[in-house]
Amino acid sequence: MRLDFAAAIQRIETCADRVIGTSFEHWPEDLADHALARPLASLWITPRDLEAVLSHNPLYRRFRGWSVERDISHLPRIGTETIDGDRSLFLKLGPCSWHERWGLGVGSWGALAAHGFGTALRNVTDRMAVILHAFVTRGEGTYLHLFPFIDLSTAREYRVLVRNDVVRLEHVKHQEQPADAAGRPESDSRIVETARWLVSTYRLRNCLLDLASTGREQEIRIIEINPVV
Repeated sequence: MRLDFAAAIQRIETCADRVIGTSFEHWPEDLADHALARPLASLWITPRDLEAVLSHNPLYRRFRGWSVERDISHLPRIGTETIDGDRSLFLKLGPCSWHERWGLGVGSWGALAAHGFGTALRNVTDRMAVILHAFVTRGEGTYLHLFPFIDLSTAREYRVLVRNDVVRLEHVKHQEQPADAAGRPESDSRIVETARWLVSTYRLRNCLLDLASTGREQEIRIIEINPVV
């Protein structure tokens, strides 16, 4: 379904604080321990630089009445000195990843360092622009998080809806092998139990939890937390 950009922008402005709160840097420290991974580095994007990034999205530029794109070639790299050049990274700008343009969100640090982050940052999707407008609304910057890439092709991913303290499994994504079928109900119930524990422990309200069962000692990890808006 095509995004109604103007309506989405208006709606995001009404819940900007909740959106900002889902960005990784705002997670409580103990909750971050349950994340799929922690960033190898997090690069500060000032409010002015965030607007420069968003100026490269045509719909957002039109919404703001800007006629030209702004320069983003000067964005910082402080804190990346220890990252192995061959290390594969997954990029998130605030709470947003390049799901719709997957290849732009994954790359080796060596390639990113050589060419800068311009290719990814000039290709913020319409949906990402709407979400990141929450930060603009509050005059806040955010971080470009450089996460280690974790292959989830053999993991089981879950989406859990939390609304009014009710936890409900919404979606399961898994390339299931025949031998897995018998164990699936038990695994699904364990996911719901884990989600309920996260909700009660960290007082999560009205959100979507994306979780993964990675198979590493049967760990259940948080991929993302998104507010229900």
